Amino acid sequence: MNSWKSAALIIFCVLFVGVNLYLLLKEDSKAARVAYVEDWLRVKQDDITEKFDTKGVLKPLEEFPVYVDGDKQPIESFLVKKGDQVSPGTPLFTYSSEKLEDEKKGLEEEKTKLQGEIAAVQDHIWKLKSYQNSISVPTSKVDEEKEYTAEKISESEIEQEIYKQELAEDRLEKEVVKIDAQIAYLNQKINNLTVTSKVEGTVTELNQDLQSPVIQIASSDLGVEGLMTEVQRKKAEEGMRVVLYSPLYKKKLEGSIRTLHTYPANEPHVEKETVYPFTASLNEPDSELLAGAKLDVTVIVNEAKNVPVIPNRTLFKEDKKYYVYRLSDSGRLEKQRVNKGLTFAGKQEIQKGLKKKDLVAKDPMDVKVENVPVITPLHTSNIQMKELKGLSKKQTLQYVLMGMLER
Repeated sequence: MNSWKSAALIIFCVLFVGVNLYLLLKEDSKAARVAYVEDWLRVKQDDITEKFDTKGVLKPLEEFPVYVDGDKQPIESFLVKKGDQVSPGTPLFTYSSEKLEDEKKGLEEEKTKLQGEIAAVQDHIWKLKSYQNSISVPTSKVDEEKEYTAEKISESEIEQEIYKQELAEDRLEKEVVKIDAQIAYLNQKINNLTVTSKVEGTVTELNQDLQSPVIQIASSDLGVEGLMTEVQRKKAEEGMRVVLYSPLYKKKLEGSIRTLHTYPANEPHVEKETVYPFTASLNEPDSELLAGAKLDVTVIVNEAKNVPVIPNRTLFKEDKKYYVYRLSDSGRLEKQRVNKGLTFAGKQEIQKGLKKKDLVAKDPMDVKVENVPVITPLHTSNIQMKELKGLSKKQTLQYVLMGMLER
């Protein structure tokens, strides 16, 4: 009797399993299927930042060269030394006045000579006019006619000569006016032989041998100078935000890329890595940082703030479109199309198709069916034994049957 019961139970189990397998595997079967998904991931609201790291050093943001004026050289004396702090108006050096004084002396001698010539012309004009006034008036009519003709000839010649001398006087006086202007200009240059700084900064170079530029002034505003690899240079653009960190000062600063060079810092070579110089400015100066300080530089290429984010591995691609397996509100597994945004370091921004707290399958390759109910592993660690012991026999049987029969 017992063997008969055992055989009947075995036959029932085999038939039960076989019928269910047939219904599940039969094409167009209406038998409910379920999807088994072991791990789920919840969509998070997060930030994605695409970035790369490099190194930099603090240097003056600009350098201002001071050149020698060819009309004023040589320099008589320097009024600053290397390392001095200067500001607008600080005297830097003075030119020698010897050359200008010699030039001025030559002009003054020429002016004296011209003034002597003017005096001689003026004296000659005065004599001509005196002679013109001394011509006598005739008494008889016959003598009057003879003398009249002679006087007319004489007076005409005198007037022409006076006019000629007056023109010469005018020309000489204009020459004197021109020389006076040149002397005034030289006096101005002599009075301004001291060259002053136009900017605030530090004297970093002083060439006593008078090679140009004779003085270099580095601005007080510090910036960052560094190098980028070829890949980094391709991603970088002027104006991109940078985050700077100094291990020595243990603080972070922010700035932006100021200049990007298109020609490499080193001589291009097929067996050497090509690097490109860049400079960055600081948003706010920091008095603690000194020129020459080494910095870690992070360049922010792109960033998305407070957006839905999932791991890249949860996506799969079909016909050039991207999807995830999402758990619907009714507990069914759905293939959900999504629009991708920024991707970096395994994180994917979702612009459309998912929202915060949605559940997606961790590994889409493990999903064999879709648009079906979902079952997941029973995690006994989450079961509270105290709650189970509180169930009556009727409730226990009810939940067991629900677990077996629920579709």
